[in-house]
Amino acid sequence: MESTHDLSVTILVLGLTIGLAMLIKAFFSRGILPPLVGYIGLGLGLRLVEQGWGAPYPESRDIFLFLGDAGLVALLFRVGLESNLRRLRSQIGRASLVAVGDICLAGIVAYGACRWLLSLDLTQSVIVASALTATSVGVTVSVWQAAGSLNTRTGALLVDVAEMDDIAGVIILGLVLALASDLRTGHVRLEAFETVLGLTLAKLALFTAVCFAFARYLERPLMAFLRHWEVPADLNLTMTALGFILAALAGLLGFSLAIGAFFAGLAFSRDPRALPLDRGFTPIYELLSPFFFIGIGLRIAPASLPMAGLASLVLLLAALLGKLLGNGLPVWFLENRRAALLVGVSMAPRAEVTMIIMQMGQGLGDWAVPDAIFAAVVLSSVLTCIVGAVLVKVMLDKLSPG
Repeated sequence: MESTHDLSVTILVLGLTIGLAMLIKAFFSRGILPPLVGYIGLGLGLRLVEQGWGAPYPESRDIFLFLGDAGLVALLFRVGLESNLRRLRSQIGRASLVAVGDICLAGIVAYGACRWLLSLDLTQSVIVASALTATSVGVTVSVWQAAGSLNTRTGALLVDVAEMDDIAGVIILGLVLALASDLRTGHVRLEAFETVLGLTLAKLALFTAVCFAFARYLERPLMAFLRHWEVPADLNLTMTALGFILAALAGLLGFSLAIGAFFAGLAFSRDPRALPLDRGFTPIYELLSPFFFIGIGLRIAPASLPMAGLASLVLLLAALLGKLLGNGLPVWFLENRRAALLVGVSMAPRAEVTMIIMQMGQGLGDWAVPDAIFAAVVLSSVLTCIVGAVLVKVMLDKLSPG
C-alpha cells in the first residue's frame, strides 16, 4: 500500500511539473526571455521542496533526472536537425574566421576569469571556460526574427557562426571529458594531450562517417520502407527512436549521449524529406526538453547560492566580454562596427551546450565542478540570456525604420 501511495505521489508531482512547464512556456513566449529561465527556477523550487519536506524524493528524483537525460538527447537531436550544413558550406570562410575568434577569445577570457579572479584550479577553470565558449543563439534569434532582420547578410552570418559554435562545443565537450582525469593531476603533458586529441578526433571521425553513411545510403530506403508500412504519426515516432538509438550507440562507444544525439540529428538533417520528422518530433521535444533544464535546477544546491552570487557576476562579465571580443573583432573586419557589436551581443547568451558541459563536469565529482561553481555558471548563463535578449531588442529597435 505504501509503495502504491509513493507512486501516486510521484505521478502527481510529475503531472503538476509538466503542467507548470507548459504554463511557464506560455508565459515566457509573450516576452523576450527564454522559457529555460522559468524551467531552471522550477527545478530549483523542486529542490527546495525536497529539502524542506522530503517529498516526494529521493525515489522520484531519479525519475526527474532520467527525464532530464532524455531531454538532453532531445535538445541535441533538435540542434542537429536544425543545422543547415549546405548553407554553412556556402560561406564557410567568413563564418570560420568569426567562429575561430569567437571560440578562442571566449575561452581565454573565461579561463583567465576562473583562474585568476575566482582562484579555481586547472580542471575547474578548463571545464568552465569550455562551457562558456558555447552559445545559445536561439535566445536572440527569435528577437531577430521578430524584427525582420534574420534574412539580412549580418543575420545569416550570425546563424552560420552559431552553427559552427555548436559543432565546436560538442567537440570541446568530448575533448574535455577525455582529458578530465589528466587535468586532475594539475598538468597535462603535450604527448598526452596529442594522444587524447588524436583519439577523440579519430572516434569523432569514425562516428561521423557512420552517420554520413547512414544519411547517404540508408536513410532514404529506410524512410521509403517505413512510409509504405506506417502512418505518418508512427513514422515520426520510429524515426525519433532511431535518433535515440544512434545517441545510445555513441554512448556505448565512449562518447556522451549529447554527442551522439547531435550527430544523429545531423544524419537526418541532410535530407529535405526529414523535415516532417522535425515537425513530428516537436511534441516529443516540447515534452522532454524542459526536463533537462528542470534537472539543472534540481542539481543546484540551495546552500551554494550565496557563495555563487559574486562568482556568477564575474562569469557574466567574462561571458559578455569574451563574445563581444571574439565575435566583434572579426565581424568588424568583415562588415562594420555596428554589425560587430550586434553580432557580439547576439552571441552572448549561454544555455543548452553550456549546461550540458557543466552537468557532465558535475558528474565527474566535486573535484571537477563544485556545487558553488555549478550554481554560479547556471546563474551567469541565465543572466546572459536576459541581458543578451534585452540588448539585442534595444539595438534592433534603434535600427528599424519606424
